[in-house]
Amino acid sequence: MTQVLLIGAGNMGFAMLRTWIGMEDYRFAVVDVDESLRQRAERLGVQTYGAVSGLRAGFAADVVVIATKPQAVANAVTESRSVLGQDGLLMSVAAGVTIDAMRRRAGEGPASCMPNTPAASAKA
Repeated sequence: MTQVLLIGAGNMGFAMLRTWIGMEDYRFAVVDVDESLRQRAERLGVQTYGAVSGLRAGFAADVVVIATKPQAVANAVTESRSVLGQDGLLMSVAAGVTIDAMRRRAGEGPASCMPNTPAASAKA
């Protein structure tokens, strides 16, 4: 079972989550500081948390997807290091955040991708 941690459940993060729900062999958890965004994600049946520090003891993500505003990516990268598995993938979909900037916080391995506007309106 692949554990995916989504940090940020705003428009882009939620669109991706909504598309991912139902994928076999994947479990999803969401971290977002905004209670209304957590509640929206909970309606999809995923566990939500207000902070990475609130994840259950021993939580290990195979994949961490950061879908926050660009100014919040650095903190999200730093916080997610504690829950990212040894061979885990760390990626950001935030605009304007370089892989080099993420590596300064996370070490080797981060990836970056930029979904486009149609991805935000994708239906599951």
